[in-house]
Amino acid sequence: MIDFVKKLVIDASKEFFKTKKTIIGQKGGGGNWVSKTDVALEKYLINKIKTKYPKDFIFAEETTSSLLPNSNRIWIIDPLDGTTNAVEGINHCAISIAFMKDNEILIGVAYDIFEKKLYWAEKGRGAFVNGKRIKVSNKGLNDSIVFIGSPYLHSDFLETEKHRVKVHKAGARIETLGSAVVMGVLIAQGSASLYFETALKPWDVSAIKLIIEEAGGVVRDFDGEVDVFDFNEFICGSEKAVKEFLSLLTLPNPKPLFQT
Repeated sequence: MIDFVKKLVIDASKEFFKTKKTIIGQKGGGGNWVSKTDVALEKYLINKIKTKYPKDFIFAEETTSSLLPNSNRIWIIDPLDGTTNAVEGINHCAISIAFMKDNEILIGVAYDIFEKKLYWAEKGRGAFVNGKRIKVSNKGLNDSIVFIGSPYLHSDFLETEKHRVKVHKAGARIETLGSAVVMGVLIAQGSASLYFETALKPWDVSAIKLIIEEAGGVVRDFDGEVDVFDFNEFICGSEKAVKEFLSLLTLPNPKPLFQT
């Protein structure tokens, strides 16, 4: 199955360049767009998976509203993570697919479209990029890059901003790339020590969760382990950085930079 998924995301990336990045809808919040490319890639991926695995359930960003109660084989698809970037010509975009059986993610694959980097992991077998094994950083927050997302809704942004200020005070360099999948795989390969974001969805995190964990990293929310279908915060990175980040939660909240 892993070879099928790896080939599928690479083939789908070719479709990315064949479609216009025209906005055809908006899902709420600034820049939360749906483009022709999102729809075309999702249709392509679903058709390929359904042809090979017709009985499996597919949970996809643009077309699936909820899980079926008896779904024990689930494909979780993000056809294009970084739609805003793609529309505006910013080259941080990825395709990701996770396969889950009996509530356990067994396969995670992500393809960084412009970098032409294929990341994958199988449960218990490690994580790789273009055939090379990868490992998370051993750094903490100080003197390291930390990714902190920029949520669509202003209320989520204000909640995130409190943590951004604390992490910066702890000595980290803060960056955001506009793609949860791209930031997640960069955590897995050790380029940054921590990534934090609120209001993410199952398709944003399912593949990168397994890739990061198989690369030796920690994935959790404020309360513990992340259930990809029921979580509020997504925290991932080195064990040291995650521990330090969680310790910051007990500090008084700084005054936000932006007021409602």
